[in-house]
Amino acid sequence: MGVTMTNDAKRGALLRSKRREAQQLLDESAERDLNDERYDWLRRPLRRRALAIFALCTPIISGFASFFDQPLVALIALLGFGASWFLLKRTTRNIVDLPDAFVDERMLARRGEVYRYAYIGTVTALSLLPALLIGNELAAKLIQVTPFTVDNMLDIVLSAMFFTYLLPAAIFAWTEPEL
Repeated sequence: MGVTMTNDAKRGALLRSKRREAQQLLDESAERDLNDERYDWLRRPLRRRALAIFALCTPIISGFASFFDQPLVALIALLGFGASWFLLKRTTRNIVDLPDAFVDERMLARRGEVYRYAYIGTVTALSLLPALLIGNELAAKLIQVTPFTVDNMLDIVLSAMFFTYLLPAAIFAWTEPEL
């Protein structure tokens, strides 16, 4: 029994050590993001807004390209999504995703507001999916339009997921006057 407790104590100490290391890495990453000046050229309001629009358009373009069997266009749009996601996070100093300890009260309030609008946008985007499906079924019956396949719906759902993933950072980039 004493050996089991010793092993449990060792595992607990190892777990606490790993948590401290992870917290230290998170602290260093947050500090680095907040003080990063490499992307200052992209932090001007007009450039941030252009980046936010581009970022939000890439999943839509990718979804339409996949929907219409254009894999090269979809791949290019997905690469644009990755690049714009990275630049959007760097441009906004990753404030939307930082732990509360690294942001002041004003930024906490702004972040709450951004998440509120992103939630509304997400609910709106996701509520359009059933309406799109019902509309397609009606059109297929009334005017002989080809109904959606499972692959088509998957393209649309993935596109909506990518869109809603980018939404908080894009809203923050659009609405924040100074970064």
